[in-house]
Amino acid sequence: MTSLRKYILFVLTSLSLALIISGCGTDLKYYGKFCGKVIDNETGYPIDGVVIVASWVTDNWTWPGYSFTRPYKLKEVISDVDGTFCLYNQGLKLFPRDPSIIIFKAGYSEVANVYYPNIKQNAKYLDKIVWNDKSAVIRLKKLTLEERYLRSREINIRDYLWDMYGEFKQYRPFLEAELSKESDAIKGYTADLKKESPRKVRKQSSSPPVKMLPQIN
Repeated sequence: MTSLRKYILFVLTSLSLALIISGCGTDLKYYGKFCGKVIDNETGYPIDGVVIVASWVTDNWTWPGYSFTRPYKLKEVISDVDGTFCLYNQGLKLFPRDPSIIIFKAGYSEVANVYYPNIKQNAKYLDKIVWNDKSAVIRLKKLTLEERYLRSREINIRDYLWDMYGEFKQYRPFLEAELSKESDAIKGYTADLKKESPRKVRKQSSSPPVKMLPQIN
């Protein structure tokens, strides 16, 4: 009788857990390693110091029908002198969503808001990521200061992390360092633009006045 009760309790517990998991939209998945090499799009040379971040998020329900998204887990690595990197196996995990991948280095184009393991099918990055079996070759374009400035007005890399309160900031020191470099470069660029604008105004104002033709009565 005791064994039967234990079995029934086990079955009921398993069913309850399955219902909770399915209700929260979570899945038990196996995430293998994500490895590759980052190269310059123009020269083909490897780029070291590129930050690769895998970010998992979860939906937290505060009221029936209302939820907010927050980070659940974060993993960060950087490319070495050969441009290679590897996010090692995460194993069998219970995650609410597939992780998003962010690949970033100050001064270069970015790969962001792309979900792993569907990264191979993402049409946005077909020209940036070439696959050699299970290893990715990622091409990043070196941007001009103007291009970096325009990008900063369109997107914010941190928004892709869903970490509005900075709870996981301590787990991404390399990404934060690169974002700070990018911010400093853009601030310098905008400061130069402000300096150039008055010069153009003064140059225009210093031009000789237009002579008025005498009126004919």
